[in-house]
Amino acid sequence: MKKIFTAALFSGLLFTSFNNAFGQEDDIDSMFDDAQDVEAVQTEAEKPSEKVNDGTFPLKLSGHLDSEIGAAYIYCHDDTNKPSGYFSFNNYLYLDARPTKESLIHGVVGIAFPGYDFGINECYFDYIIKNRLYITAGKKSTTWGYTRLFSTASNATQTQQDESIVKALGAENTNILYDSGKGTTVMCRIPAGTGTLTGLCLYKGTLNKPGMSDLIFAASAELIVEKTSVNVFGRGGQSETDSNDNVVGPLIGLEVKRTILGADVYGQGLCRFDSNKKFLKVFECNNFYESSFKTLVFTGGFYKWWDEIDYPIGFNVEYQGVRSITNTADESYSGSNTNSFAFEGGIRRLGKRHNVKLGAEWTHCIETKTGFIKPGIIVSGIFPNVDWKNGVKWEYGQNLPATGKWTIGTYFTLALNY
Repeated sequence: MKKIFTAALFSGLLFTSFNNAFGQEDDIDSMFDDAQDVEAVQTEAEKPSEKVNDGTFPLKLSGHLDSEIGAAYIYCHDDTNKPSGYFSFNNYLYLDARPTKESLIHGVVGIAFPGYDFGINECYFDYIIKNRLYITAGKKSTTWGYTRLFSTASNATQTQQDESIVKALGAENTNILYDSGKGTTVMCRIPAGTGTLTGLCLYKGTLNKPGMSDLIFAASAELIVEKTSVNVFGRGGQSETDSNDNVVGPLIGLEVKRTILGADVYGQGLCRFDSNKKFLKVFECNNFYESSFKTLVFTGGFYKWWDEIDYPIGFNVEYQGVRSITNTADESYSGSNTNSFAFEGGIRRLGKRHNVKLGAEWTHCIETKTGFIKPGIIVSGIFPNVDWKNGVKWEYGQNLPATGKWTIGTYFTLALNY
């Protein structure tokens, strides 16, 4: 069962069908400091528990419940327009234990409506050797990358994936481990100077003795150079399928991030190949041609939050440029360019009780003239543990009429930690 995030600002107020009219909120990271990941359990800071005489060790059990109920109206010219309702129920149980000071075991199980299916979201262990080698193995979602908006997390729900900027604009996902939560991961990390070296192996099958051809490998080397974070990474191994059902090969990338005047400035470059064969040819003399690549992607962004003022305000803006290369049977090729941008911003602590938040999103693809605009408002604590959320979403472009598609929604959310 996939993980579900609580709202960071106003996302999830805006919905596109009866089934997902009030779908799960998008992740706006730390746009508000009271936002929480309902499956984030801060285990690293916990003190190791000593074994008792009978050989057992304490097992920490906690949980989170969130439920939503509301209504929406969807309007699209020439289409059927009618109101719809929505109800959701999600409950998560977190299990954590430290059998020894070198080890930690973490698990997340969940049950949700509709269907009330019971499943394992995460189940893995951490093991530390001599404070130099950190090993993680099991079912675990991992996200790599400095980008924030053009990224779909590996633990995103189907609704979050459908509502993501990546899918809405046909953009490239900058998280190269977007599918890590769907398989078994073995990851090793080694501190090195001012940074960390990481190696990861991912298997998405069911065999307990998979072959090398069944595995996906990824590696990164992240260092701090003159107050700038630099990360070199790559992914290869088993061929994968992209969002358009095209078989694609390995990728390599470089990204940097630096804080300038209190703002995060970052950029990422990705080179994705058709196949392992073309990837290896790049390292041969005189074979570094554009036709060797599948896509060339650059994503850059700027994030700033002013929390010290009476009414904290912040925003995040990103640009992505994609060069797509298509090879033909006669060994010729053609290329096309796509340019997109995304914006999220908000302000909080409004109203007499300082419990009102306002926010807005805007995404746009220049070539296809496709995108959406989503303003919203949240009134926190309208009842104990209940927020009231309202929003409007206007989608335009592609096969939509000139007036676009409008969705108006209002709903209440109940969130309980126990």
